[in-house]
Amino acid sequence: MRLAPRTLFGRVSLFLLLAVVVAQGGSVADFLISDHAAHMGIVRSQVFEQTEATLRLLRATPPALRAGVADQLSLFTLCYSLDAAPRAHPGGEEDEEAGHLQERLRNLLAPYAAGPPRLELRDQADHGCDRYRAVSGLPFSGRPDHHHRFSGLLLSVPLEDGRWLNADGRIVIPSYWEMAPLLPVLGMVLAVLLTAFFILARETGTLRRLAEAAERLGRGDGGTRLEESGPAEVVSLIRAFNTMQDRITRFMQDRTRLLAAISHDLRTPLTSLRLKAELIEDEEVAAQITATAEEMEAIVRSTLDFAGADALNEAPRVMDLASVVESLVDDMAELDLPVIFQPSPRIAVSCRPVALRRAVRNLLENALRYGGCARVCCRREPGQAVIEIADDGPGIPPALLDEVVKPFVRLEASRNAATGGIGLGLAIARTVLLAHGGDLRLENRPEGGLTARLILPLPAA
Repeated sequence: MRLAPRTLFGRVSLFLLLAVVVAQGGSVADFLISDHAAHMGIVRSQVFEQTEATLRLLRATPPALRAGVADQLSLFTLCYSLDAAPRAHPGGEEDEEAGHLQERLRNLLAPYAAGPPRLELRDQADHGCDRYRAVSGLPFSGRPDHHHRFSGLLLSVPLEDGRWLNADGRIVIPSYWEMAPLLPVLGMVLAVLLTAFFILARETGTLRRLAEAAERLGRGDGGTRLEESGPAEVVSLIRAFNTMQDRITRFMQDRTRLLAAISHDLRTPLTSLRLKAELIEDEEVAAQITATAEEMEAIVRSTLDFAGADALNEAPRVMDLASVVESLVDDMAELDLPVIFQPSPRIAVSCRPVALRRAVRNLLENALRYGGCARVCCRREPGQAVIEIADDGPGIPPALLDEVVKPFVRLEASRNAATGGIGLGLAIARTVLLAHGGDLRLENRPEGGLTARLILPLPAA
């Protein structure tokens, strides 16, 4: 299964989206890490300063009242208690961060403590002090939501009366993914992507117009030059396409004029040859000369048809395909030819009706010549309309199915027009279909005979 988009717009958009997500994700991660470190530093400083203020107050309080004062100063995220032993485990100097905090705490509390304080850092802590007191205006006075995580630190400071002031601090770790500051980041990412998508859609639109112009040129509808606008690389590509289109158009025009001139120059002596044949007294010789002249005229007409001059000059029209084919079949049926049109749905196609009728007639005549009969139907397939012509003939060797549609290729090698034409019928039909943006495909039927599929594109909805 292909995961990458098929279009240039889709692939570049996906690459751009991934690049922006990775870049912004890295920026957000860096912000969260830095913000977490700053948040922990600020809260720890507040714990130290609050403990310093508590020590100053306890120093001025009679020893008998100190336990009650410590209890009254306890908040949800900072609990004080006076105990006979320290609760913080000594050590932590091997941790650079803990050692730095220990040194800072020792310098800050030295005037009030009876000895060196102890510090213990904890990665996890419970949801706060049971002796909760919310005091407006003081740090740590709010009760966080139940879904917040906690980190902790434990301070034990020795007092002059032999007891220890134990401070149990809970540090609230914010839920960063619910923070409002992420909204501006998401807004910026969305703005960048929308701007990039707009520019990308505009530039890929130029390439899409170039592809459509190339498709029209392949159908013989070229001649309209594209506007040379956009980035330098796209302008260079459009300029090269316009130059190529001009050269192809001039080549086609020169070829048409050349063939028209050859046709005109050949018809004059052929007409003269037929007139002279009428003056010949030997009727058999006269008939042979006349037949030769007529065969040469047929070759000239077929060559001009193959050149596609009419197919290129005729204006396309939207018509019902079944009606076009049925009218041709009716004309041939009136001549007592075994041609049958099977009921078909109405299918609107853009076509050059004269050229299309010529292509269908060539295939019908081919089916009658080699198969003795022809059955015709029209069907709609995804994105295309198909005319199917089936016969009961011997079919074509599989190795030659792609060869017989080439100019002057015949299965009968004698080159006798009476036994198989001059080898341009199928080539003319394929040329007409290619000029419509379609194709001609030949398939042998399992039960015998040949099916010719004339494929035409359906108009865009």
